[in-house]
Formats: sequence, C-alpha cells, structure tokens
Amino acid sequence: MDRRELEYQARQALAHEASLAAMPPESNTVAVMPFAYGGTNADIQALSRGFAQLLVTDLAKSRQLRVLERERMQAMLDEIGLADSGRVDTMTAVRSGHMLRAARVVQGSLTDLPGNALRVNAVVVDVATAGAGGTANGSDQLTRLFALEKQIAVSVFGAMGVQLSPAERSAIEQRPTQNVQAFLAYSRGLVAQDSGDYAAAQADFNDAVNLDPSFRAASQGAATAGDLSAASSTTVAQTEQNVSREEQLPPPPPPPPPVNDALNLGTDATNPSTGSQTLGANTGTGGTQQSGNRNLTSDATNGNGAAPPSGTIVIIIKRP
Repeated sequence: MDRRELEYQARQALAHEASLAAMPPESNTVAVMPFAYGGTNADIQALSRGFAQLLVTDLAKSRQLRVLERERMQAMLDEIGLADSGRVDTMTAVRSGHMLRAARVVQGSLTDLPGNALRVNAVVVDVATAGAGGTANGSDQLTRLFALEKQIAVSVFGAMGVQLSPAERSAIEQRPTQNVQAFLAYSRGLVAQDSGDYAAAQADFNDAVNLDPSFRAASQGAATAGDLSAASSTTVAQTEQNVSREEQLPPPPPPPPPVNDALNLGTDATNPSTGSQTLGANTGTGGTQQSGNRNLTSDATNGNGAAPPSGTIVIIIKRP
C-alpha cells in the first residue's frame, strides 16, 4: 500500500508540476537521487541504489534535516521516465526537487577505478536557485566502501552548513553490516525491487542475510519483497472476490438489551469515598461498563453469562 501511495503521489505531483514549481520548497528538506554509473561492473552498478540508501540513512541522523525516503525519489523518477536514464544533470535534480518540495537534492556518480577501487562524486543542488550548493568527492578501495560513504556524508553535511553534534557523529559512524559482499547483494535487491521483480529482490536480500545474518535491513527487505511478491500475484478479480466473501460473512450478534438497574459504584452512595468511580456514559459494548481496570459486569456474573446486576445509585445535584 505504501508503494502504491508513493506512485499515486508522484502522478499527482507530475500533473501539478507547474504549480509546484512556483511554490517555495519545504525548508531543510533533502532528497537523494540514485547515483549514476557508466561502467560495466554489475556489482558497482547496483551501488547506485545501495550508496544512495546509505546516504539517506546517514543524512536522516541529523535533527536539522528532513530527509525523504529513497523510495519516494525513485517513484518520482519512475513517473517522469528518468529512473534508468543515468542522468545526473542539475535540471533533473531541480525538476524532481520542485515536485518533491525538497529544498536540496543530492546527486552524484560512481566510477570504478583500477585495483578494485571506487570513486564517488556528489553535488548538493539548491532547488530554489538551481545552483550547486557544494560538492563531496572521494575514492577508496571497494573493501572500504563504508568508510568512503561516511566521508561523503560528512562532506555533504558540511556543504549544507549542518553542524553535527558528537552524538550525531557517533550515530553516523554506525555500519549496517561489516560485510561488503552482503551489502552488494542488498544493493542488487534494491535494484530488483525498484524494477518490480520482487522474487529476484527477495532472493538477493536473502543472499545478503546468508552472508551476514545480523544485517537487519536485508532481513526487512526480504520480508517486504515477499509481501510485495504475494500482493503482485493477486489479480483484481481475486481481490474483488475476497472482498465479496468478507461482505457475505454473518453479522455479529446484537448486543444484549440495556440493564435497567444501574451499578452501585461505591459502598456509600451518599458519601462516596475518594476512591469511588463516577458512572460514565454507556460505553457501547453491550451494557458492559468499566470501573478502573475491572469489568463490573464480568465480576457480577462471574464470567458465566449476563446476569442483571442489582444495586442503587444516588445522584446528588448541588446548586453552584
């Protein structure tokens, strides 16, 4: 349902693109685009999603920013037909930013280097001015992928003028996994999920879990992909049939008739103690009323049917 809602919101934003472009963005709102990759290494290509997800996670650890979900940006790119274009030009970022009401958009590229190394270039685009609000660049061995991403994240914070507290810096240093191969499998799962191949996504996420059983994001991804796969296999006719079947279920039995005698809520009705309870309105549960944490009807009947309780209630009305 969340995925369908994101797709609907993206369609609505595209339909009202002109009016959204004239509106000021929401302050301190940041979106991250998938990173572009122009090489041939399938593992590095999958990092276009995985690296963006890492950056989204780390940027969200600052209370000074509101970071949009990666899936929201992906839904927008799908709607405007740029999901797989690999474009990283400023106008694409500005257009997406307007429709997402984001003040800044982070976009970048990944390049594999000789010796199993990786280079990352990122730029912060100011949506209001369509200008670059700072850059972040770095390179390192693929085995040090997480250290490289932390370097880029800290540089992006600096480009946006965000001062991190010691607690936020400590939170940013956390890794989702220590296993780079597990993260590459997780990244492939994100690519498959974005393309709608939920079975393949579940398999990739499960591969990541097998490589690192403590990789929580991969476990959650596998569960989500499984749910999406099951939902996508259900036809509209089956859904309508299920709804029809539910509507044909017998209605619940009517509640018992109201009890004529009220419950005596205190031992001394004329001088109730401070611990006595005030009788409230009918709770709508078939005459069952609560006193504190006790079900008085259940107490009166000892849980064996509805025996009308007896007692008296005295209502005292005093002039103000």
